[in-house]
Amino acid sequence: MEYEKRLPVRLGMPAVQKPVLRQVHNGRDFLNIDGETRFPMLYIPGLYDFVNNKYTLKAAEIGYRDFAAAGVNQGGIAIMPDLYCLDEGKYDWSKVDDMFEMAIRANPGIQLLVEISVIPPPWFERKHLGEMEKAYFGKSLRTVPRSGPLGSELWLQVSNQLLKDFVEHVENSSYAHHVFAYNPMGGQSGEWYWPGSVYGGFTGYSDGTTKSFRNWLRLKYDNDPQRLQKAWNKEALSFETVEIPPPEERMRKDGNGVFLDPVQHQHLFDLRQYKNDRTFLNIEENSRTIK
Repeated sequence: MEYEKRLPVRLGMPAVQKPVLRQVHNGRDFLNIDGETRFPMLYIPGLYDFVNNKYTLKAAEIGYRDFAAAGVNQGGIAIMPDLYCLDEGKYDWSKVDDMFEMAIRANPGIQLLVEISVIPPPWFERKHLGEMEKAYFGKSLRTVPRSGPLGSELWLQVSNQLLKDFVEHVENSSYAHHVFAYNPMGGQSGEWYWPGSVYGGFTGYSDGTTKSFRNWLRLKYDNDPQRLQKAWNKEALSFETVEIPPPEERMRKDGNGVFLDPVQHQHLFDLRQYKNDRTFLNIEENSRTIK
């Protein structure tokens, strides 16, 4: 490549020594790294080949060097839990270390944003299949694999432990000073979508989600079943018998599909608010764990 033909004698810049700050310059957001204003541009390679189910490092290494030669020393590195977590509480950090060392070898002064995928490793899916999110696609109810089940209390606990152990490993490593930020990426696609919704499914039908939805309703209605019954217009309804509204109700065929009547559709309002609250809770707890 052209950049490879004219690499500078010394790649990169000194790694991060001071806290990173957000800086507004001419009305635009920038990063302040080690006292220098940097445009928030970075190279984030796709390290995982989803077609062949394997990690690829060579192309990423070339990319880091190309961007360094072009004067971009900020890079990203994406880490998935199956790379290091073999089982609950059992880790192998060798592949994680290899990835960081590859990036530093490509650019000795690289400054890294670490994207941590908050999705269950294979052992969690095997042991806790009922916690994995389920979604309706037409009439078919399917478990959504390789996605963070945002409604699961168990997964929230496990994900926080995974993040804690991962960050502790990185911060105690020889390459810790190359890291300027961490970005937790959960739900589906790493963008905090509820699993299945990306592909048009009606999501939220796992055991874990049903349980946490019922607990959310208990808090909202002060554990008073009569208040719940009045809001949902359903006699004899209890917190123990509440179910996620079925897809045919969530399709909102009545009216114009935008505005809902809170008297008739409070159960849909509650489901939407619950999902918003759960998404925020996962992001907040994961971020707090990292900090």
